[in-house]
Amino acid sequence: MYSVPVTITIGNKNSESAYSGRLALALYQEENDPYSTIIATTTASIGAASTKKITFYANLANVKAGTYNLTVNYAKGTGFKAIDAVAGTVTIGKTDPDPDPTPNPVVKQPELYAVQRVVEYIKKGQNTKIVSTLANEGNADYNGNLKLYVLPAESDNVKAATLISEGNAKIARGERVTFSFYTNDNFKQLEVGKYSLLAGYDVDGEEVAVKVKTDSKVWKIGELTINTPDDSDNDSQTVHDLKLQTIYFYQGGSYLGSDNAYVSTTNSKFTARVYLKSVNGFEGRVKFYVTDAQLSSKPLNSNMTETRTITLKPNNSGYIEVSLPTRYLNKGRYYMNILYNNGGAAWLYYPTDVVPFNVYTTLNQPDPSNLFSNKQNLGPTFDFDTPPTYGEHFQSIGNKVDGEIIPLGIDEVISGDTELSVHNDFVTDNVTLSVTKASTVRIYSVQGNLISKHNVKAGDNIISVTNLPSGIYFLNIGKTTCKIVKR
Repeated sequence: MYSVPVTITIGNKNSESAYSGRLALALYQEENDPYSTIIATTTASIGAASTKKITFYANLANVKAGTYNLTVNYAKGTGFKAIDAVAGTVTIGKTDPDPDPTPNPVVKQPELYAVQRVVEYIKKGQNTKIVSTLANEGNADYNGNLKLYVLPAESDNVKAATLISEGNAKIARGERVTFSFYTNDNFKQLEVGKYSLLAGYDVDGEEVAVKVKTDSKVWKIGELTINTPDDSDNDSQTVHDLKLQTIYFYQGGSYLGSDNAYVSTTNSKFTARVYLKSVNGFEGRVKFYVTDAQLSSKPLNSNMTETRTITLKPNNSGYIEVSLPTRYLNKGRYYMNILYNNGGAAWLYYPTDVVPFNVYTTLNQPDPSNLFSNKQNLGPTFDFDTPPTYGEHFQSIGNKVDGEIIPLGIDEVISGDTELSVHNDFVTDNVTLSVTKASTVRIYSVQGNLISKHNVKAGDNIISVTNLPSGIYFLNIGKTTCKIVKR
């Protein structure tokens, strides 16, 4: 196998933005040939409104004799697209084979690289998601196990590494994928300090380290710092015990994915299956909301939030399905999280639990992944007036969850009917209410504190509120909440 240097001048017509990313040199013979063969790749930066000479080292070992057109391609989304201009021609002549030595067969295998180093900060005892973009620059697709480890920063002993996330990954050759690594219980046991991040994948039965592309000898793809938690952090995690594990998005009966899934505005609604877990048990109210700011606790608007009252037994998990409209969403990136309250004065949440998703219309639907494609497409015309972008393909690692639907009255909703109604909003000694079937009514204070629970039968019921102080209270069954004023 041999390579030859090919130098081409490439221009950036964009007067405001520089281009920085991967470039590929490809060749083809026929003018109308929709496919080309990539013979070299490199990373380059080209300033705004400028040109630059780029040298490719072309692998021509397996190219048949003949005359070929050369084309330069840029990385776009999950593959390459071509600049609409012939960059030159090359003629490859026939050579007599040398029978000795016998050439080694070409071994096809994936080669995974981290596009850039990851830097993360977290407080001790918390779980988080670690995001890293990997590229497959080998000559074979990858479909197998992907693991993320931490290692004390001062150590190079990989046997001392701790596994913090693993799952199946798919990366086609020439593709970049952004992974969200969900950390496991090992992560919560790590001590305060600095750690190196390592990733590994399987090739021919052996685990191989993911390297950093800027230096193929570097196998520490990032760094993690675990800080001492504040006293308030400890209190909130021991007293208020509810965690969002992950969210699965659905639309039109189809599963869309988890982190960074694409939701279409062509459908009027989407469904979020929200998985929750409690260690010590939880009973209280939960708000499911969508926001356009990553760490925000404020919903986009009142239509993009829904409140449920749930009960989870200790060491139990399950899911809630929430349907929300798409009419208030524009093209772009949004985030979904939960707020919860089990008796305190404030609503609580974990900002790092947020699950991002993307919204598109029929005019900007993302290109499908080229996963397991056996040819590279030249693609449509490209000019540097529009800088290329990365990261249109995403996968989640380690976010497998289980559990049944949480029994909180969701399945008690009768379509077209109201579960609960009160006869009078202003009461003194008793409140008279009507319910559609036997259930449990919960009374909350205006701060969200659970005051009492009452079993009621289908039809009219009378509940004594004599012992309640004057004020505003909420009665709840399932998805229906009514307000009363105690005089």
